[in-house]
Amino acid sequence: MPAWYCVAHTENGESGQPRVEIAAEFTRADALLDDILEDSFQTAKRRAIEGFETQYLSQLLSETSGNVSEAARRSGMKRSAFQRLMAKYRLQTLEFRK
Repeated sequence: MPAWYCVAHTENGESGQPRVEIAAEFTRADALLDDILEDSFQTAKRRAIEGFETQYLSQLLSETSGNVSEAARRSGMKRSAFQRLMAKYRLQTLEFRK
């Protein structure tokens, strides 16, 4: 699910030139930013890294149906390092097997 979405509407304006109206909603992104700005820099950075690592590993594991060796290869990481991160975030291969 994207953090935001954008809808564009084009119509001719008074001058006959196309005019684009854009409506965007940043619900999840705004809420996340508000939460982050309440934290210290170090806490915000740690949370951002943890979020990225969890999402990155989960995406690779989903794409490889839980095959850790293939996911590690695609990430450019050693398998042991990939597994350490999986353990850190309590990710199990069974969650990703199809």
